[in-house]
Amino acid sequence: GTGKCNCPAKYYDDGVNAACAACPVTCDNCQLSGITVICTSCPAGLNINRVSVPVNNQCPCITGYF
Repeated sequence: GTGKCNCPAKYYDDGVNAACAACPVTCDNCQLSGITVICTSCPAGLNINRVSVPVNNQCPCITGYF
């Protein structure tokens, strides 16, 4: 391996700060892709009303919610 330490769940390495940054609330887990934070998984649970699998690296609301 590379010996690289990883961020905990719901956080990502922004490549700038020593500490991990929190993922946007619209993501469950995320990562930095270039300068854009992309969702790698979506929040799950009752009353979240978002898709369960990322669409175009985002977690949009399900139909009928916004």
